[in-house]
Amino acid sequence: MQISIHYHPQEEPSTLLDPYTNLKVGGQLLKNSIASSNDPVIGVGRYFTWKSEDESRTHGREVWSIYSHIRALSYQEQGGNQ
Repeated sequence: MQISIHYHPQEEPSTLLDPYTNLKVGGQLLKNSIASSNDPVIGVGRYFTWKSEDESRTHGREVWSIYSHIRALSYQEQGGNQ
């Protein structure tokens, strides 16, 4: 995951090069951003920016669209319906 050490300083930034640590830290940041809003799209967008709700929504929609597409492909591979 992309973790900005400018906005999320780490005691030892090089530990983020470890995939497990990176996912653990990034997952917690994403969890916190999603929990910050009743709208999951805005919450996901806040992983990218907290600057404004509009910017968060825009980015969140982009991510949500990609997620939806991947999920649909996964269902197709499994022979199921959405």
